[in-house]
Amino acid sequence: MRARKAKRRNAWLITWEATPSYRLKYLRRPRVVAILKPQLSGDTIKKVLPILFTSESRLTFTDKIGISFFRQEPYWLHEDFNGRISCGRNPELWARLVKDLYVESHEDAWDHQTLHWTELARTEIDPKTNRVVEASPEYQCSEEVRFEKVWDEPSFTDAKV
Repeated sequence: MRARKAKRRNAWLITWEATPSYRLKYLRRPRVVAILKPQLSGDTIKKVLPILFTSESRLTFTDKIGISFFRQEPYWLHEDFNGRISCGRNPELWARLVKDLYVESHEDAWDHQTLHWTELARTEIDPKTNRVVEASPEYQCSEEVRFEKVWDEPSFTDAKV
C-alpha cells in the first residue's frame, strides 16, 4: 500500500520563542502551542494570545490574575511590521502566518511526530532609504516531538496528600 502524501496548508502558527533558546526548556512544553485557521484576523489572534500565554505558562494564580485583569505594558502584546504578533517577555508566544504546514508521523511510535512548515519572507524598512527591503527569505522549519514523553510529566494532581 502506498503512503498518503500529507496535505499542506496555510495556518496561524503559535510557538514559544526565547533568547537564548535554552530558556524554552524551563517551560517543559512543546514549542508549538497552537495551529489555527489562516482566515482568523490579527485582531482575533491578539485576543487569543494572552489566553494561551496564561494557560500554557508556568504561572502562579497571582501571576495569572495580574496578566488577565491589569493593564499590561505596551510591548507585552505587539504586532510587528510583517504581521507577526507576540505576547509576553522572554519566553514569549509568537503568532504568524506560515505556509506548507504538514505533519509527518514516524513509524517507530504512535506519539512520535514532526511538524513541518515554511516561514514566510520578512521585510523591513531600510532606515537609510525609507524603502521596504527583504530582511529574510522564506525558510523551512520543523519541530519533532515525542508526545508521550511530554504528557507523562508528573502532575501536582498525582501527588499523594
